[in-house]
Amino acid sequence: MASGRGGSSPFIRTIPDSVLPGSVNRCTEKRFFNHQNGKSNVNIQEEKTGDLSALVRIQVARQDYETKLEDSLRDLGKKVQIKGFRPGKVPKTLVRKMYGNQVLAEQLDNIVREQLSTFLKEKDIRILGQPLPQENEALTIDVNTPGDYEFTYELGLSPEFDIPALSLSTELPRQR
Repeated sequence: MASGRGGSSPFIRTIPDSVLPGSVNRCTEKRFFNHQNGKSNVNIQEEKTGDLSALVRIQVARQDYETKLEDSLRDLGKKVQIKGFRPGKVPKTLVRKMYGNQVLAEQLDNIVREQLSTFLKEKDIRILGQPLPQENEALTIDVNTPGDYEFTYELGLSPEFDIPALSLSTELPRQR
C-alpha cells in the first residue's frame, strides 16, 4: 500500500549516492578534478618597451574560466529573484541570458588579476603604481560565443639604484 502514496523507501534515502549503481557524487568528483588540475592554461608574456616600462600580455584560455563561469551562474540562479519565478527556481538559460556577460567579465577580471600578481611576484618585478590596461577595441566579451581572450597591461618599472655612501655599517651623526 505504501507504493500508492508516492515517495521513496527509507532504505534508498539513507544510502549514500556513491554506493548506488550509476550515480555520481558530482561534488566530490569536481573537487578532486579541480584539486588535481591545479595548473592553468594562462599564458603570460613580458615585453620591455623601455628602461622603465614594459608590456604584459595575458592570454586566458576557455578552459580556465568555463567551469568557474558555470558555477557562478548556478550560484546566481539560486540567489536571483526575477518576477514570475520562485526564488532559486529561475531557469539557467534565463540567468545566462540576463547576467552571463557580467559574470563572464567578472570571472575574467579575477583570473587576470590573480595571474598578473602571481607573475609579478614570481619574476620579482617591482612596479610603480598599478598596471594600466591597454584598450583593445577588438575585444568583445560574449557568453554565447566563448573563446580565448587576450589582455595587455602597461607597467611602470621601478628603477634600481644604490646609494654607496649609506650602508649598514655607516653611522650617521645624531642631531640633538
